[in-house]
Amino acid sequence: MNTVFFGSADGFVYCLNSMSGALIWKYPAGGGVSASPTIDSNGVLYVGSGVGATGRATFLAINSQTGTLSWYHTFTAAVVSAAAIGSNGTIFVGSYDFNMYSFNPQGQVLWKYFTGDRKLLI
Repeated sequence: MNTVFFGSADGFVYCLNSMSGALIWKYPAGGGVSASPTIDSNGVLYVGSGVGATGRATFLAINSQTGTLSWYHTFTAAVVSAAAIGSNGTIFVGSYDFNMYSFNPQGQVLWKYFTGDRKLLI
């Protein structure tokens, strides 16, 4: 599939046809998106948001083919870095809540590490 994925300050994650620019799907992220999405080998797209109207930030796992939500995790502070994916499928992402998080592919938090600083870019 010829697609391009990106998030926007308007609070949506977009999937466009990379040849025509036509919208395939868009998904509400819950807040503005400032980092590029990451996609795994199974076609799951991972992206975080800033704090939205709910007062929470969100880290989303979205099916890249359909634009449907697989799972999500909420944070008290923005997720501004792109996620990294380990060779075993583990997902790593930092939040402005001063923690680095590790998730399994089903969305369960494996661990979090308090860094004491907001500068969490992978």
